[in-house]
Amino acid sequence: DPGSIGLQTPTGAVVGRAGFWNYSPSVIQEGNVQKIWWCGAGVNSDDPSRTSDTILYETVNTVTHAKTGPVVVLSETNGSWDAAYTCNPRVIRGTFVNPLGDGQSYTYEMFYVGTTGVLNNSIGAAFSNDGIKWTKYPEPVIFSSSYANYGVGQPSAYNADGKSAITLFYEDW
Repeated sequence: DPGSIGLQTPTGAVVGRAGFWNYSPSVIQEGNVQKIWWCGAGVNSDDPSRTSDTILYETVNTVTHAKTGPVVVLSETNGSWDAAYTCNPRVIRGTFVNPLGDGQSYTYEMFYVGTTGVLNNSIGAAFSNDGIKWTKYPEPVIFSSSYANYGVGQPSAYNADGKSAITLFYEDW
């Protein structure tokens, strides 16, 4: 059951859950703590009857080896551009001032892949101050270039100034 997040970490792995897919990690180290986001099977937080690709989060203290998580931090939004899958997180740290028009500033930005089906992936963005609770930008920041193929995906982000000078690399089918 992918909802049973407290499953055993696979042998030889730092994070993840044995018996489920775990891939496409994004890691930020702050002091002795590694913050890790990745794609894996999980229960949709808005619809507990639904299991699919979600974005999970876990921390590892590199000195004590203590762990927190994993927890599902991002999943599909019913009726939206990312209604079928959310995956391939790339998290960067910076100062993001009012990116959602809500007057808030955020510490983390996540780029992720979403889709309404198997094809035509797009890349979206979400913002957070703790790396756990995320607020999604309402539409993709990079739209699919094809409705017959994979679309865009595999984002890789670089923050050049620690604020919001972002360079985003991605695959385009």
